[in-house]
Amino acid sequence: MQLLVHYACNGHSDVGGSVIFVILLMGCSPAPPCDEALDTLLRDLAGPDSTHCGTVDNGDDPRPVDECVVDAFQNEDPFRAEYKWFDIDAGGTYAWASDGATLWRVDYVLDVGEGGSRVAFAKCVEPAVYDRKQSVSGEIVVRYELSCADLGASESVVCNDE
Repeated sequence: MQLLVHYACNGHSDVGGSVIFVILLMGCSPAPPCDEALDTLLRDLAGPDSTHCGTVDNGDDPRPVDECVVDAFQNEDPFRAEYKWFDIDAGGTYAWASDGATLWRVDYVLDVGEGGSRVAFAKCVEPAVYDRKQSVSGEIVVRYELSCADLGASESVVCNDE
């Protein structure tokens, strides 16, 4: 509910009458911390009983999380998972969330500009599992991952990195 109130406070009208009523009574609050906004959004999209497949930190082996994500997706089970990334210029998280019927791609990118950081999400169009070969410590391994042929319209929530 807190994220939906924030979502409505940032100009989105499709959040429902009860949320608008709460805003009228309470007013809009400051942007939530980005990690909290990401977690809340993933739980809202996937549902309260979804499996948390895990979080992959930059440089960690993603295969155990990938396996959980692919198994849940193929079995149409609700799940969520995050993959953190960092490079010289930026950092953030991409994530997957599914309620068992719809798959969403969720992205958080640290924005040091004036626009502020955001957690964006979009429905995955034509989701599929694909395999990718990569070298891990000199050994060729196969990773099975999700991909989308395209993404639907993206929505976003402003969040606070501080």
